[in-house]
Amino acid sequence: MFGYLTAAQAEMKIKDFARYRAVYCGLCHTLCTRCGAHTSLLLNYDMAFLILLLCGLYEPEMPARKTRCLAHPLRVHEEIDTPYTPYAADMLVLLSYHQLLDDWRDERRVERLAAARTLTGAYRRAKERYPRQAACVEKQLEALSAMEKAGEENLDRVSACTGAMMAEIFDVHGDVWSEPLRALGMGLGQAIYLMDAYEDVEKDVRAGRYNPLRALFEAGTLRPESEAMINACMARAAAAFERLPVLQEAEILRNILYAGVWTRFNAVSARREKTDGEKA
Repeated sequence: MFGYLTAAQAEMKIKDFARYRAVYCGLCHTLCTRCGAHTSLLLNYDMAFLILLLCGLYEPEMPARKTRCLAHPLRVHEEIDTPYTPYAADMLVLLSYHQLLDDWRDERRVERLAAARTLTGAYRRAKERYPRQAACVEKQLEALSAMEKAGEENLDRVSACTGAMMAEIFDVHGDVWSEPLRALGMGLGQAIYLMDAYEDVEKDVRAGRYNPLRALFEAGTLRPESEAMINACMARAAAAFERLPVLQEAEILRNILYAGVWTRFNAVSARREKTDGEKA
């Protein structure tokens, strides 16, 4: 479900992309150190966005170091550590553990169940460190599961479960910035849920699985109506972001919010149109 908060690299300055990548590499290092090297497979750029957002808002020290890693043993690269990187790693574990179990339940993919079991210890530790966030994730996933089983057709209601999870995760400190951070997380979470449904709709229809966009797919209005809904979610998220006093990292964050989030949507749309054209 996750991995949509990526940057539009072609529109980034070289120095900004290098910093963005260094934050991602720092997250990879922290995740592997805390949870084992195999957990690098869980990585996505969503939590790099969260790290940059929180650092841009609270402006902590962000020390960088030159290093090598198992993935790139011959190449020296830069990693950036921040006070929010361990938090992002734990949130990635919380979300990934449930995503893997969900894949097992939906598709009976044994490798996903095995991967979830390797995260059991890391999940328990993350849950102990952040009980508020863990409880919210579990509660919202239970609600989402119930709605999916019932065939819920209200897209705002079903996407709000993912929105609520992201809102809770974004609100780290429960301070004066809680309201805009939660609004930002809600908008992004809803957009992510709808983008994931948009990407998977054909596969879900063929397999007879629930997909909230099935009716749009069957009516032939999938792209324009999905794009309009996702755009509305992103507009709310962007409006919340602009209320935050973020100066540091602002260019990178705006690149992701205003352009990067559409990268995968556009790629899926182009692939779908090409396939439809070939069929015709």
